[in-house]
Amino acid sequence: MKSASKISICIPVYNAEECLPRCLDSILAQTLSCFEVICVNDGSTDASWGVIEEYAVKDKRIRGINRQQNSGVGVCRNIAVRAARGEYILAVDADDALCPDALSVLYSCAAHNESEAVVGGLEAVGQHGEIFYRHVVSREYVNVNPDEYPELYIYAMGFHPTVLLNREFILQHGIFYKEGVMCSADGFFLFELFFHLSRVSFITNIIYKYFQTSNSIMRSKHSAVYYVTDFGAYRHLYECAEANNKIHVADIRFSYRLRELFSHDLRPILENLTKEEIFSVFESVSSILKTFAAVPRLFKYTVQMLSWIQQPDYQLFLYELLKGNFDLALECSERIAGRQPEVLSRQKSMLEIHMTRAERDFFLQALRQAKTYLEFGSGGSTVAAVAIPSISTIYSIESDAAWIQRLQQESGIRSALDENRLTLIHADIGPTKEWGIPAEQAGLHPNVELYKNYFWTPWEKIPRSPDLILIDGRFRVACAIMAALMVENPRCLYFVHDYPYDGSQDERHEYRIVENFFTCVRSVESLSLFKRKNDFDYRAALVELRKHLASYG
Repeated sequence: MKSASKISICIPVYNAEECLPRCLDSILAQTLSCFEVICVNDGSTDASWGVIEEYAVKDKRIRGINRQQNSGVGVCRNIAVRAARGEYILAVDADDALCPDALSVLYSCAAHNESEAVVGGLEAVGQHGEIFYRHVVSREYVNVNPDEYPELYIYAMGFHPTVLLNREFILQHGIFYKEGVMCSADGFFLFELFFHLSRVSFITNIIYKYFQTSNSIMRSKHSAVYYVTDFGAYRHLYECAEANNKIHVADIRFSYRLRELFSHDLRPILENLTKEEIFSVFESVSSILKTFAAVPRLFKYTVQMLSWIQQPDYQLFLYELLKGNFDLALECSERIAGRQPEVLSRQKSMLEIHMTRAERDFFLQALRQAKTYLEFGSGGSTVAAVAIPSISTIYSIESDAAWIQRLQQESGIRSALDENRLTLIHADIGPTKEWGIPAEQAGLHPNVELYKNYFWTPWEKIPRSPDLILIDGRFRVACAIMAALMVENPRCLYFVHDYPYDGSQDERHEYRIVENFFTCVRSVESLSLFKRKNDFDYRAALVELRKHLASYG
């Protein structure tokens, strides 16, 4: 038999006397009339129960359940689900509201397609009606398995009040809300339910108004318990994903949570929590990264979908958490949140990868495939390399001793040095000026005999079998030819930055000498990737190297 009510709207209520009328009024104004509202009063100390009784007298579709003791949102939602009689269930928060046609469009889609769930859109609204953002799919999907559409994870496992669920489906699988937690009861529920869903419809209608109020527990993220519990829900997501052999689902959904952490949560965490509390939050994230070896996969998925992960500070933050270096992770988080001293903020830009976005994407893509990485020229590329856990060995050649000291102040650099993953090699070429360029005297290079220390001498300290070499420092041609002579790995790839290309302002035609010894694999703007020619002529390379060195005299 079909239920008399098409939809049961379940509302946990705690000290919501001021906003509950707005919520209930929005429900009573719905274009679809066949619904019931179950309000579970969770031991409110204000007049919330009186509001519920008043509305229940006015409209028989509203019924209240009064609990004398506060038990949490999970308990209340479970009570409401068990008491519900509708075909479908919609969870609504007492301080939010429904759009006028919300129930109509949700039920129409669900009933017509026999969907297990229907997901609508959300609109975040300020106190004065201003719209902060909208969270909604760009096109409709009908009865899809969300596991086959990674772009839908953030919607299928995102805002719970936008998801209409088949009540029998929930009861059949015995999945209920997490009890005994101050937040994320919905997260535990959705993360487990997700792996049972196979027919989910997504609509482009905005059905829910998410009011940004200072009193809501979901907006006042100033408690360590909140964050620890929230990330505990994501640990549960990983456990469910692992049990269902769909770990990639957890990776992609968790990457969105990390983006929210970086963009919204770090500042309140740093400003409102003690150091011990901050570290407890870090430990909850670290547990996920360690237990499920998530960092390499997170970098892979987020680079494909979200460009923010390419920022070295973000990668270093996750890497330090993975290693349990919470003091260093705190330094990274302070930089991300913009709370570092001014002197460091002025130096920060020097440690970015000085490439265009297209070049940087190209470089990072290759960097993630390397195990042993060698670079001529330290800086942003070094910071990026140490943040990639799959790179086991890094060698960095730099001519500026002061710059090496500056680089060692970076938390990720210090960690990599302590772990012996990174070797910083000072190539003494005499006095240098900005960017490690040799200092000139009367237009001459008086230290020409020292120049070989940059491209020749380091090979006494570095291996002959790197996977990837970046040449972005001094003496690019000499470095490239010397590397071709010394490297024993036939599959090694060689990046040369600032290489001449059509349309560039600085042609640097002298660099094209390397094409006598290398074949270009691919170029992206001024970043060219080479491999050594199969018929590489060692004698010709030595002659060219000597000629090139003599040109500095």
